[in-house]
Amino acid sequence: MRILSGLNRGEKLFSPVSSHVRPTKNMVKAAMFNFIRPTIQDSYFLDLFSGSGAIGIQALCEGAKHVFFVEKNSQCVEVIKKNIQKIEMLEKATIIKAKVEFYIKHHELGMFDFIYMDPPYFYSIEQYCEIMESVLKQMKKTALLFLEYTADYDLSFLSLADPIKFKESRYGNTKLGQVAFKQ
Repeated sequence: MRILSGLNRGEKLFSPVSSHVRPTKNMVKAAMFNFIRPTIQDSYFLDLFSGSGAIGIQALCEGAKHVFFVEKNSQCVEVIKKNIQKIEMLEKATIIKAKVEFYIKHHELGMFDFIYMDPPYFYSIEQYCEIMESVLKQMKKTALLFLEYTADYDLSFLSLADPIKFKESRYGNTKLGQVAFKQ
């Protein structure tokens, strides 16, 4: 697992030894950051279900002003700290050890320009949608929400929901959904 571009390009990151942490594929990460690169400078980024922190760290290296990492697993939180120390950006990062559902209920999300959600693949479609609905109720109207999920799930019904627009792309056994409010 490496930083793909931006500052610290090529830097190898630590990863948790936990079997239920699934690193985001490089092609998924590259596709998302290629899309948001023109607007990520000086943005606020929220990385939910952070795992190793690789997505949020990539956001820092691409120029995000500040990244918030939300992760409940203690081992993962320690790995995130090590990775942020390694790239020397502690002042631009906030690590929150909490269950994502708890964090969303008790914190304002309106400051974030980008929100990335990568729940465990064993979450049901209903769980994905409940979390996403909670995030959408709070996020600002210009923010982008990215959702990583298994290709076994069909979330295309979200394209029918108002007032959002939904687009998904497939990368092998992974899908990346992009959710934004209609302007």
